[in-house]
Amino acid sequence: MIKYFITLIIVFQIIFSSVYIVKGDSEFEVIVVLDDEPASVIVARYGLPFKSETVKEIEKKKAYKVSLLLNDISRNVPIEIEEVFTKVVVGALIKTYSRFIESISSIEGIKLLDKEEVYTIELENNVRMIGAHRVWNLRDNIGQNITGKGIRVAVVDTGVNYSIPALGGGFGLGYKVVGGYDFVDNDPDPMDLDGHGTSVAAIIAGKDENFSGVAPDASILAYRVITSEGRTTTSKIIKGLEKAFEDGASIINLSFGGSGLQASLGSALKNLVESNVVVVAAAGNSGPKSRSIEFPSSLNYVICVGASSNIGAGNLKAEFKINELGKTFEAIPLNGTVHTLKPLNGEIVYVGLGGKDDVANLDLEGKIAIAKRGKYYFSDKAKNAYERGAIALVVFNNVSDNFVGMLKDKVPIPVVSLSGEDGERIVQELGYRRLTGKLTVLEDDYQLAWFTSRGPISPFYIKPNLLAPGDTILTINLAGKYTNISGTSFAAPHVSGAVALIRQAMPKLRPREIMNLLMDSALPLSTGEGLYSVNVQGGGLIRVDSAIESDFVMDPGYLIFHLSPLNQTEFERNLRIYSLYGERLNITISNFWGDYGGFSLMVENVKMLNQSVHEATLKAKLMEGENGQYFGWLNISSSKCVQHLPIAVYVNPVGLTVNVTEAFAHAKISAPAEIVFGSITLYFPSGEVKRIEYKPNTNITFKLQVEGEYWISASLKTGLGEIAGYYILSYGNMSREPTPLTTLVEESAVRTISYMVLNTIFTTQTIIIASIILYALVKKRLQFRQTDLSTKFEP
Repeated sequence: MIKYFITLIIVFQIIFSSVYIVKGDSEFEVIVVLDDEPASVIVARYGLPFKSETVKEIEKKKAYKVSLLLNDISRNVPIEIEEVFTKVVVGALIKTYSRFIESISSIEGIKLLDKEEVYTIELENNVRMIGAHRVWNLRDNIGQNITGKGIRVAVVDTGVNYSIPALGGGFGLGYKVVGGYDFVDNDPDPMDLDGHGTSVAAIIAGKDENFSGVAPDASILAYRVITSEGRTTTSKIIKGLEKAFEDGASIINLSFGGSGLQASLGSALKNLVESNVVVVAAAGNSGPKSRSIEFPSSLNYVICVGASSNIGAGNLKAEFKINELGKTFEAIPLNGTVHTLKPLNGEIVYVGLGGKDDVANLDLEGKIAIAKRGKYYFSDKAKNAYERGAIALVVFNNVSDNFVGMLKDKVPIPVVSLSGEDGERIVQELGYRRLTGKLTVLEDDYQLAWFTSRGPISPFYIKPNLLAPGDTILTINLAGKYTNISGTSFAAPHVSGAVALIRQAMPKLRPREIMNLLMDSALPLSTGEGLYSVNVQGGGLIRVDSAIESDFVMDPGYLIFHLSPLNQTEFERNLRIYSLYGERLNITISNFWGDYGGFSLMVENVKMLNQSVHEATLKAKLMEGENGQYFGWLNISSSKCVQHLPIAVYVNPVGLTVNVTEAFAHAKISAPAEIVFGSITLYFPSGEVKRIEYKPNTNITFKLQVEGEYWISASLKTGLGEIAGYYILSYGNMSREPTPLTTLVEESAVRTISYMVLNTIFTTQTIIIASIILYALVKKRLQFRQTDLSTKFEP
């Protein structure tokens, strides 16, 4: 019997260990990026023609460097080189085994490794809504109408059906679609088989007798990187970006996204932006959930576009204000709800889950009922409340975010949804005082689309950057027919088309300046009682006519202040205002915050640095107030235009003070409770990110390498739990921000069990199983002895 037991254990060990080997040592693709400048950066720095022999020689040397390094690696590690990149990153797509990842990543000269990631894609009135039709009547500096003429926009998507009349009816020079490539089937024909890319291209630059895109005379470069099933990979995207740069793209449109944070793709996009290419990306369709903006639109150097409604789409907007709290809450009308003919005012009454038993003993006559989501249909909750006399129903979510719901049956009172966080707060307030509210549900073309993804993404920058029409958009489908379609995928190309108009009108503007100009010339959208947060609309609804008619641009394009009651009660930021035409400006700043949310925001000083540059100093000062984020806009005016500068103020539990002496920064941290441990993350203008373990009661000192902004993040574990604080340090040239390659905490791109860990697991298993076998043998031996003794003492 013991032999069978041992045999079974050994078989089990072989099977069990082989499972670990298969799981931990699987073969997969990774992108290797070298610590080297790609051709795009060198071309932009020295103004070289991209297809010149000099650039070809540079690319050849970069490719040789990649091959040399990978061939050297292959002597010790089995790898297969699948693709070499030289234009927007220097690196390669390779195939290898997980146990070799750590050893490859530690080799000198390798900047980062990324696992090959999979991504998915999920006019007339709209053109008028953003002011594009007004721009077409303006003239550029050589007298041409501003219609995008001479500007190439790359659509990196499912390809483009270039055969339809609105997109030129052909492919190649002399047609609307002047170039492209199919990276799915690896051939030079980027014909669309899905329709997504065709609809995107039509919004950017489509043109026929009944239809016009935003920039009707712009040229399209079509790159098919997404399959008909809506999937693509990091390496295909990078190949599309490389070809777009090679083909002279001035703007790149990315109407897809994902949750994966690929540093290799971030590096490629960063290099493109530094090479004077504007990158525009869709925010995503995961609203109304907060912190849902997708990568790569979440990168601070990519223009992130959320979706607004569209003129004539019949969209409803809800406004829900509680008088005693002095606050307007973001509410969403349920699909199928009725309008309000006038604002509804009444006492607010909590009705639990809204069932018949919940409301049976409540007086709801002339009152606004508020119920928690769950158990009953929305329409049943509304009927129950209505039968007791309620004039409206507010349903709050059973999780923190808001939701979009639909009524099963028609009900005579308006029904709106509210986030779980806001609903719980209202119910808590009702526990000890009476509250009254005002609710309106009206049709409004100028509002946020409910599905658009929202921020915040980072305490150091604002996302999304702006909104564009994305709900019920008129465009052209794969068959060349007019169609209505919704999604941030179709908001982004409005901005790409607008950038094409700006690049024709103002060819000297760089990507950062264009982003700032679009944000600050946008129209902030209102909930009725107040403005939507910068976390959901950025600067607001794009107005390309206002951008092109502006005579100044600001840097930065928004301001963020960090305050704390602990040694960080004041914070100053500088704002520079540049004349676009070298003329002297007469600048005024108005409608800035007074006492608001327990702090004040004041303009300390406005001075002229030279005839075409002004600098304003703004100070935020904390008097009292709760931790949280506050937002608003400043109106910056010249004699010709008004721009709106988005502002975000964070009140944090952790205080950070920073002093600078002789190119060194010294940061001191204050917390409301004893610090157990913590970490500091430093973001440098060079793009470097450094993490430091924080020891309580010590200061952090680091060298200021170059001029620009430095971001400091402190994350602490204290007796009160996990808390955080932030600081933005401006050193010299403000226009240079950190450019992190991902947007959240940067973890190892390739998540795998290390080979050493596998060995440890295997060894531990072996010891355990050997112990079991030894125990079994000893037990058997004792049983033999017991049997022998018992025989001796039997009668």
